[in-house]
Amino acid sequence: MREALVHQPGAAAAAENCMGECRSLAEQLRQELCPPVPAESEGLETLCSACPGFVCWQCGTRPAPAAGVPCRTCGPVVLLTENQARQRLNWRVEQLAAATGIHGRRVNGIVNDSIGAKTRSGVSLAQLGVALTNVERWLEDPSSMPTGLPAPSSGDLDKLHGAELRKLLSTYVGPLAGALREPIPFVQKQLNDWMGAPSRAEATDEQLRDAIIQARAWIEDPDSYRAYTHPEPPEPGGLTAPMRTKNAVADFSCNLCAAPVMAGELIGRMPHPRQPYVPMAWLCAHCLFDRRDKPRLTDVLLRVFHHTFSGSTTTLLNTTEATVLLEALLTVPAAEDDEQLQEAITALRQGIDAPEPVMGLSYHPARAAVAALDTARLQEAAAGDAAVLAAVAQHLAEWQHNPQDIDQARYRNRTLWRQAVLESTLTPTVLSQRGGPFWV
Repeated sequence: MREALVHQPGAAAAAENCMGECRSLAEQLRQELCPPVPAESEGLETLCSACPGFVCWQCGTRPAPAAGVPCRTCGPVVLLTENQARQRLNWRVEQLAAATGIHGRRVNGIVNDSIGAKTRSGVSLAQLGVALTNVERWLEDPSSMPTGLPAPSSGDLDKLHGAELRKLLSTYVGPLAGALREPIPFVQKQLNDWMGAPSRAEATDEQLRDAIIQARAWIEDPDSYRAYTHPEPPEPGGLTAPMRTKNAVADFSCNLCAAPVMAGELIGRMPHPRQPYVPMAWLCAHCLFDRRDKPRLTDVLLRVFHHTFSGSTTTLLNTTEATVLLEALLTVPAAEDDEQLQEAITALRQGIDAPEPVMGLSYHPARAAVAALDTARLQEAAAGDAAVLAAVAQHLAEWQHNPQDIDQARYRNRTLWRQAVLESTLTPTVLSQRGGPFWV
């Protein structure tokens, strides 16, 4: 079938040089009464006596493209129509994608590159034949398919620095934009967001290495990019799976809870949230997997902060989170005259006893709970809990009183106004530096 689609020198030469007097050398020798010896007869049966070509071994009167191959009259070639060629090619591409583990859209891009076309719309039947030949050759050995992109190992990446890493990352941008069908500037922005850097020029070597690894993963599986930019909402009281995990290469603090993370510990990134939520950089293992199933007081405080910052009048807590907050409040000296605090304690007890997996804690009781904990300065609180408690208490107090008297009417929504209030504070907290509201 490929012979009918792809230009083959043997078949072309046979047709161009044919003098219309095809006869094998063996037949000519027999007519001249000097038949060849049996040992030479088989080879001479396919050599033409009139031109430097081959003759059909069946009829001996028409040209053949090679020795021992019939002419097209004796061995007709089934021709593929354009529609058949496209269908067969698409089918083979699906098989190749499954064999290589690379997304079909990326495989199609590689196939199109192999015939010098951006798309297969309007290509000739011969080009389809070449593409089909390439795909079937790659199916025989999937590792032979060219990806068109460098694939350095982690060890190789560690040897590159600065401009070398930026140059390598730039080679992924075009193919990534093609695989995702996104404009190049938008893809560059997404990579910058993933790195947590304003631009590639300002990114550290480690951020660039992370972007290279992620760009390659998105090229091979564009669906993972969609999951990152448009994640499915988590189940009530549950957590979304992290997009990527790795071991920390240096000491740093978790981007959500601010807990210290030592080099070598597991960290990860979460999917990209929708507005007004702010994407988080690298998180500790607890925030990735246990934040809602095995919450600390810090995790509950962060949920109060998050829901308030994002404009919600209710903080949603699961039963375990409500229990942690209630136990902390019960250690605070009783303040019978604080109606909002008593309302918070009552609501938490009712939510824990209720059959629903998630309960709501209204804004004023939640704020009263944070203020009471901050005033009590829990002696047994961990260092991270104390820092986050102080930060959340400061946030809520500043939002309530607006010490810089910033006019909310100047801002498009409540979230932007809250950000402006925090930016104007004289003593910004660690949460202010992280940007909130977080997607928790």
